[in-house]
Amino acid sequence: MITQEEVKTLFNYDSETGKLTNACNRGCRARKGEKAGFLNAQGYLCVKIEQKQYRVHRLIWLYVKGSFEDEVIDHINGDTQDNRIENLRCVSRSGNAKNQKLRATNKSKVVGVHWHKATSKWAVQVSFDGKRYVGTFDDFFEAVCVRKSLELKSGYHKNHGRLESVVYN
Repeated sequence: MITQEEVKTLFNYDSETGKLTNACNRGCRARKGEKAGFLNAQGYLCVKIEQKQYRVHRLIWLYVKGSFEDEVIDHINGDTQDNRIENLRCVSRSGNAKNQKLRATNKSKVVGVHWHKATSKWAVQVSFDGKRYVGTFDDFFEAVCVRKSLELKSGYHKNHGRLESVVYN
């Protein structure tokens, strides 16, 4: 496992812009002063260090905070390339799942609310404390209110269900 000291030797971090640059020449594709990283298939900036691939936002967390254990480093606003430290937070996997954008396939436009054909009602699903809660409602608005209420009670992030990678105030 890489250490904070090693990361600070290899990189420089600008907390205002969230950019990580190479502090030294690390190879023919990683020159001193250049922006560090390449985009992986999931849209995250990554770097290779001694044949091991690291996501840049995890290295930045290590650079600034000193550790990240096995926790997830979440991009609060959903923008995987916005690596400003104020946009990053260390959370559990379930905490990370409570800050997801709305999936493009969601027809109701509300996370956790869908039309249930078998009952001809709006179904609400939400998971917290290791349990899954489900209910059905005749009225869409009532279903949405129940879902949002359960999100508040169970610690979902205010950005959960956002349409795009932006923060709603």
